[in-house]
Amino acid sequence: MSKLVRRTLITAGFCIVLGLVLLTAGRAFGGRPEFYINSDGIYTLSDRMRMQEYTRTAEMEKQVVDSFDQISIQVSDSNVHILPSEDDNYYAEYQIPLREKDQEPVFKITDGALTFSHQYSNYSFNYSMGIMLSDYGQEFHKGFIRLYIPQNTQLKTTTLSSSDGEITAQNLLSDNLSITAKYGSIVLEQAEGKSLSLKSSDGDISYTDGHFDTVILDNKYGDTNLSGLTAETMNIKSSDGDILINDIQSGKMDITNKYGDITGNNIKADTFLEKQSDGSCTITDFDVKEGSFRNTYGTIELFLIGKEQDYNYNLRTKYGNIILNSLSFEEDENYAMDNRAENRIEAEAKDGSIRITTK
Repeated sequence: MSKLVRRTLITAGFCIVLGLVLLTAGRAFGGRPEFYINSDGIYTLSDRMRMQEYTRTAEMEKQVVDSFDQISIQVSDSNVHILPSEDDNYYAEYQIPLREKDQEPVFKITDGALTFSHQYSNYSFNYSMGIMLSDYGQEFHKGFIRLYIPQNTQLKTTTLSSSDGEITAQNLLSDNLSITAKYGSIVLEQAEGKSLSLKSSDGDISYTDGHFDTVILDNKYGDTNLSGLTAETMNIKSSDGDILINDIQSGKMDITNKYGDITGNNIKADTFLEKQSDGSCTITDFDVKEGSFRNTYGTIELFLIGKEQDYNYNLRTKYGNIILNSLSFEEDENYAMDNRAENRIEAEAKDGSIRITTK
C-alpha cells in the first residue's frame, strides 16, 4: 500500500470518527441533523413539526344537499364513501384535518354536478443523517367525504380519486364509473352501469354483485377479489398480487398477472384469455367456449363442466407434465386433439404442469 493511499485512509477514518463525535454531541444538546424543503423554503425540524401540526378542521356535518347526477371527487390522504340514503334526499358530510397553510376543500353542486376536491401542500424534500426520530409530529387522522344517494338513482358519470385513502361505494348506479386509489383499497358493492374502471397503485380491490358492459381493472400491487359479476368484456391486470374470481359471467375475459396466483370458481365465458409470468392458475366449475392460457412459471389446473370430447385441445409444456383425465404426458411432451368440437382449450406452461379434468 502506497504512502498516499495510507494517508488518505487515515484521514478519512479520522474525519468519520470526528463526525460521529460531533453528531453525538449535537444530539446530546438537543440538536437534530435534519432539514426540510418545500415550495415555500427551507426549514429546521422544529419548523417542520410546527407546520405538520393539524391545527384546524374543515367540516360539514351531515345535511341535505341539492340533487345531482354527476360526481367528481379528488382528494389526497382522505377516505371517500358513497352510501345509500335512507330516504329520498341527498346528503353530504365531510371532515378534513388542515395544517397551517393548507387550503380549504372545495365543495359545490352546479347544474346537477357535485364537485369535491382537496389537496395537501406542495412537494417536499426531507434530509436527515439516517437517525429515526420518534417526535416527528402528531398522529394523523385521515379525513373523509361521505355522500348519501337515494336508492335506484341513476347517475351519468362518477369519478372518485384519492392519493392515499380508502374508497368505498354501495348500491351505486352510474353509466360511467371511474375509481382511482394510489395508496389505498377500493371496495365496491352492488354497482351497475355501462363502463367501469378501477385502478390502484398499492392496495386491494374488491367488487361484489353487479353488472357493467365493460370492466377495466388495473391493480399494480395488491390483491383483487371479484364476485357475483356479469359483463360483456372484462380486462384485468395485476403486477404483483393474487386474483380471486367467483361467480362471473362474461362474453370475454382477459386476465394478465405477472406475480401472483389466479383462482376462480363458477366462471362462464365465451372467450377466456389468461397470461401469467409467475403464479398458478386454478379454475373450477369452468364453462368456457374458447380458453387460452399462457404461464411461464406455474401450474395451470382447469376443472371443466363438459365432457372430454366436448373440447379440442392444444397443450404444451417444457418443464412439467400434462394430465388430461386418465391421459398423462411427461416433461417436454405436447398433446393436441381435434374432437371436431365447438369448444377449444389451448394451454402452454413453460415451467409448470397442465392438469385438466372434465366430467
